[in-house]
Amino acid sequence: ILLREGPRGLFRGISAPLASIAPSTAVDFWAYDMGQYIVRRYSSAFHFSSSKQHYEKDDLHDDNNKQLTLPQISLAAALS
Repeated sequence: ILLREGPRGLFRGISAPLASIAPSTAVDFWAYDMGQYIVRRYSSAFHFSSSKQHYEKDDLHDDNNKQLTLPQISLAAALS
Protein backbone atom coordinates (compact mmCIF):
# COMPACT_ATOMS: atom_id res chain seq x y z
CA ILE A 1 0.00 0.00 0.00
CA LEU A 2 2.78 2.39 0.90
CA LEU A 3 4.58 1.92 -2.41
CA ARG A 4 1.46 2.00 -4.53
CA GLU A 5 -0.57 4.78 -2.85
CA GLY A 6 1.98 6.58 -0.70
CA PRO A 7 1.60 7.58 2.94
CA ARG A 8 -1.93 8.85 2.36
CA GLY A 9 -3.01 5.32 1.48
CA LEU A 10 -2.36 4.21 5.07
CA PHE A 11 -5.06 6.59 6.30
CA ARG A 12 -7.67 5.95 3.62
CA GLY A 13 -11.09 5.32 5.15
CA ILE A 14 -10.19 6.52 8.63
CA SER A 15 -12.27 9.72 8.52
CA ALA A 16 -15.68 8.05 8.98
CA PRO A 17 -14.72 5.96 12.05
CA LEU A 18 -12.84 8.90 13.53
CA ALA A 19 -15.82 11.19 13.06
CA SER A 20 -18.07 8.74 14.88
CA ILE A 21 -15.67 7.86 17.71
CA ALA A 22 -14.63 11.41 18.65
CA PRO A 23 -18.07 12.58 19.88
CA SER A 24 -18.73 9.38 21.81
CA THR A 25 -15.32 9.60 23.49
CA ALA A 26 -16.03 13.21 24.44
CA VAL A 27 -19.31 12.14 26.03
CA ASP A 28 -17.50 9.37 27.93
CA PHE A 29 -15.00 11.83 29.38
CA TRP A 30 -17.78 14.27 30.28
CA ALA A 31 -19.79 11.53 32.00
CA TYR A 32 -16.76 10.38 34.00
CA ASP A 33 -16.10 13.98 35.04
CA MET A 34 -19.72 14.29 36.17
CA GLY A 35 -19.37 11.00 38.08
CA GLN A 36 -16.34 12.40 39.90
CA TYR A 37 -18.25 15.60 40.67
CA ILE A 38 -21.15 13.63 42.14
CA VAL A 39 -18.86 11.42 44.22
CA ARG A 40 -16.95 14.44 45.54
CA ARG A 41 -20.13 16.35 46.27
CA TYR A 42 -21.89 13.59 48.19
CA SER A 43 -18.87 12.05 49.89
CA SER A 44 -17.96 15.45 51.33
CA ALA A 45 -21.40 15.68 52.94
CA PHE A 46 -20.22 12.97 55.32
CA HIS A 47 -17.25 13.11 57.64
CA PHE A 48 -14.58 10.83 56.20
CA SER A 49 -11.19 10.55 57.78
CA SER A 50 -8.17 8.45 56.95
CA SER A 51 -4.44 8.84 57.41
CA LYS A 52 -4.10 10.76 54.13
CA GLN A 53 -7.43 12.50 53.66
CA HIS A 54 -9.79 14.44 55.83
CA TYR A 55 -13.20 15.55 54.59
CA GLU A 56 -15.59 17.77 56.45
CA LYS A 57 -18.72 19.58 55.39
CA ASP A 58 -16.93 22.94 55.55
CA ASP A 59 -14.43 21.85 52.89
CA LEU A 60 -16.89 21.82 49.96
CA HIS A 61 -15.01 24.52 48.06
CA ASP A 62 -11.76 22.50 48.15
CA ASP A 63 -13.29 19.23 46.92
CA ASN A 64 -12.06 19.58 43.34
CA ASN A 65 -8.45 19.57 44.53
CA LYS A 66 -8.72 16.42 46.65
CA GLN A 67 -7.65 13.07 45.28
CA LEU A 68 -10.32 10.38 45.20
CA THR A 69 -9.77 7.01 46.80
CA LEU A 70 -9.88 3.85 44.68
CA PRO A 71 -13.48 2.97 45.74
CA GLN A 72 -14.55 6.54 44.93
CA ILE A 73 -12.91 6.35 41.49
CA SER A 74 -14.67 3.04 40.89
CA LEU A 75 -18.00 4.57 41.86
CA ALA A 76 -17.42 7.56 39.57
CA ALA A 77 -16.63 5.18 36.69
CA ALA A 78 -19.76 3.14 37.43
CA LEU A 79 -21.88 6.30 37.43
CA SER A 80 -20.52 7.33 34.06
